[in-house]
Amino acid sequence: MLITNTAQIKEFAGGIQTTLNFEIIRPHVDRAETIVVGTMVGRDFLLALAQDNLTVPMSEALHHTRRAIALTALHESMVSAMYQYGNSGISRFLPKDSEKLSMWEVDIILADAAKKADEAIEQLMAFLDASAYKLPAWRATTAYQERWRNLIPSTELFARALPEACMTYRLFAVLKMYMPSTEKKHIEGVLGRALLVDLKEKLAGAGASDADGLTREEGELWQLCREMLAPLTLWIALPFIQVRFFPDGVRMIQAFKGLKDEKAVDNDQVEKLRAELYTRAVEAKGALKRFLNQTASEFIFPDYFHSSLYVAPGSNGWRLPDNEGKKHFRL
Repeated sequence: MLITNTAQIKEFAGGIQTTLNFEIIRPHVDRAETIVVGTMVGRDFLLALAQDNLTVPMSEALHHTRRAIALTALHESMVSAMYQYGNSGISRFLPKDSEKLSMWEVDIILADAAKKADEAIEQLMAFLDASAYKLPAWRATTAYQERWRNLIPSTELFARALPEACMTYRLFAVLKMYMPSTEKKHIEGVLGRALLVDLKEKLAGAGASDADGLTREEGELWQLCREMLAPLTLWIALPFIQVRFFPDGVRMIQAFKGLKDEKAVDNDQVEKLRAELYTRAVEAKGALKRFLNQTASEFIFPDYFHSSLYVAPGSNGWRLPDNEGKKHFRL
């Protein structure tokens, strides 16, 4: 574990008593490290951070990781800290010389703790993205390599493609599950399988948000793909997730915490947003097709150029594929 005592938690959070027995909060620290933060950075990177004689960039990464773990563990421990489980079942825990909090105070404290935990995770991932070139241990992880097999590997790139979404990792982690099928069904339908596979292989090899290793045309293609994929993914996911609208965009709600102010938007608002997202996706699809048809040639995107998807500029229809010598015609 990267956090092994109460003093390390106090480094990042106020209001922690020095008498707090670390064993009481240990299960929450373990869960925050292995399930929440560990899911994002990977177990292999956590093991690398636990080594001695870390480089300066790795020491900074350790600091950000410990803060994310500490604040996440503190947030998740707060509800259980108010109750105890014994032979008679669950009961409220109220120590001597303490005053019971009102529900509005509990709500404010839980909301503040959740906000700080989310911000710590955002800061950790933003640091790893910005410092990847200085962190070979991070670049070598499965988590890093898997991220760069996606057309949208980070919250930052999702937010660029769809500013209306307040891209916290809480929301991004959910939307990532919808992206592979959306890519296959919609993006592949525009690019063709060969070009999509080629682009994703180059992204996996480049692994940098500024598209190192891509040509100018490939970089523009990648951007246009993101601008189509982002609204489509949220459009597909919205009926199955609960969100709220904030001044800075759409956010996932934390219904499992039971906060009184955490109410999902109504269906009418969701449908209005979905209609806007669909329009955005259709426009992005048109822009992507125009770019491909105006750019593709024998030397640039040749797989697309020789496919039935290509439409020569100025023509009114798709070019028929070459069926010569084939038993069955392909349309």
